Amino acid sequence: MWKKSDPVSIRLANRNDALGVAHCFYNAVHEKGEGFYLDDVLNEWAPPVTEARIDEHYHQLLDPDLEIFVAEAKGTIIGVMIVHLPEHKIKGLYVPSNPYGLVGTRLVKCAKERMKELGQEEVALDAAMPAVEFYQSRGFTETGRTFERRGMEYVPMKSKLN
Repeated sequence: MWKKSDPVSIRLANRNDALGVAHCFYNAVHEKGEGFYLDDVLNEWAPPVTEARIDEHYHQLLDPDLEIFVAEAKGTIIGVMIVHLPEHKIKGLYVPSNPYGLVGTRLVKCAKERMKELGQEEVALDAAMPAVEFYQSRGFTETGRTFERRGMEYVPMKSKLN
């Protein structure tokens, strides 16, 4: 059983994390998207975890344009963040319910620190509607019009790196 006092570590994912990443991604999308999106949209975005889906996540972990960070507690992946290096952009943040708190905040902070290391002055992302307030409370501002992709609405956002 997890306790809030258990340590949570943030690290770069490795090829052995594909199964944990797949489950974390699926659980986060379905928990956070429920009530915002139809089940068909959620299942297209995050289909059930199968060998094929695990393989997709495995190949994503090998993509040199991506850095994938995981939050881990007691050997279980409880958060995933995907950073696209050439675009200097957070491509995804997936944190299912957990007892720890601040997991998403810590992952966002990690992305900001990584962009600073790369000499960037800002980090961008496209926030799904359920996450807009989360990002706003972490220093992101809207930079354009809402747009639709895969039946979901997104808001382009950026945060200056001080």
